[in-house]
Amino acid sequence: MSTLSASGRFYFLPRKRYRFSVKNVGNAAENLQIIAEITFNLESLVKHFFSIKRYGFPRKNLWWLFVLWFWLFSELPTQAQAFKFTSGRKKQTLRFQLHRNLMIVEAKLNGKGPYNFLLDTGVNTSIITDAGLQDSVRFSRGPALRIAGVGEGSDLHAFYTPDLKVELPGIVSENLTFAVLSEDILNLGSYVGIPVAGILGYDFFNSFVVEANFSTLKLKLFEPETYKPERNYEVLPLSLEGNKPYLQTEIQVQNENVPVRLLVDTGAGFALSLETASDPRLKLPAKTLRAQLGIGLAGTVNGYLVRIEKLRLGKYLVPHLLSSFPDSVALLGKTSVKRNGTLGLELLKRFAVVFDYPHQKLCLKQRIPLDKPFEYDLCGLDLVAVAPDFRTYRVTGVHENSAAAEAGILAGDELLTLDMMPVSQLNLTQISRIFHSYPGRKITLLLKREGQLVYAEVILKRRI
Repeated sequence: MSTLSASGRFYFLPRKRYRFSVKNVGNAAENLQIIAEITFNLESLVKHFFSIKRYGFPRKNLWWLFVLWFWLFSELPTQAQAFKFTSGRKKQTLRFQLHRNLMIVEAKLNGKGPYNFLLDTGVNTSIITDAGLQDSVRFSRGPALRIAGVGEGSDLHAFYTPDLKVELPGIVSENLTFAVLSEDILNLGSYVGIPVAGILGYDFFNSFVVEANFSTLKLKLFEPETYKPERNYEVLPLSLEGNKPYLQTEIQVQNENVPVRLLVDTGAGFALSLETASDPRLKLPAKTLRAQLGIGLAGTVNGYLVRIEKLRLGKYLVPHLLSSFPDSVALLGKTSVKRNGTLGLELLKRFAVVFDYPHQKLCLKQRIPLDKPFEYDLCGLDLVAVAPDFRTYRVTGVHENSAAAEAGILAGDELLTLDMMPVSQLNLTQISRIFHSYPGRKITLLLKREGQLVYAEVILKRRI
């Protein structure tokens, strides 16, 4: 779902059964009653930053919510080519922002906005997470959804809206179907540090050939019929199942080459996640970092961060890749589409990437050295950006045996300055990059704790 560095804390829930019902709403849905049993496979992961704790919520899993999106809404209708070029165009360039390893674009809804949307290959239906948009955008309510969980947690409510006009520079969808959450349980804005209205998924990526340049922060969109890839791209076959892209490749773990099938997910901010229950050869290396990865509905979720020897992407070999291995995958790893893990944006952003859904290809051209270390958070702080300006930062967690813990920083502290610079002049992504910079770097923090000023000197250190 999603960022950050390859260093991830995962957050997921125990395997649960939910009732998913679509109730009659108006003539268009007359006599419609769908009730399906859905088993949520709460797959992995995400960076320690993906903790809902960061958002001021009880520490649960943002990735759980990402997974919830594309499982919960897997029954929504999709459109063959939802977006079209305007004014006879054959290609279009869009700018995007990269916040905490998440791709953000601006889009108008029914002529209002623009609003920030996450571009996510890991969801198969577009979603509005900020239900408050209904007051300004005035979209219609389609069939209602109620998801009643067994055990802890209250019911979740959502509804379809089938006829939103979505505009980005040079492209438009006249009547895109969205799922609208009744409340912003994701609170993405607190994680990325800017307001986020929702997610654009399969509908966007299936409409064009999408070329992403993470150096220039530009997307180039092409008509699939006329697109010809540039030379020097490594072309890898994709398979689309459930409107999500999968890649077949191999990794090396404990000197053994293991074939793996990975979900390609731009909404995941880590580099790689592996599900040990999916293949007995996916074993933990000797050197690991045990970590509390989050808390699900049934309590604490733990796991390991490791470095695998190699990952192959066509002609490219990625050495010493920081990867996540969550516990209890045997309970969580059974999905409708067989896979061994997830490939996230922390790795993908080291390439120029072409997402070619129409021809089922993934094209890569290296931009950043692949042997540059993938770093787990070297500071050990979980921070949340506080609305409405997202320039107030509160510590929501301190990792055990981390540099921040050694410096005496506590959960609940408010960060005021970083190396004498007021943090109001920095966004959350800039702060995260400093915390992920290099071992041995000394940073000074000024914090406020219960009305008192606290000075802390932190020496960044690598724990895995």
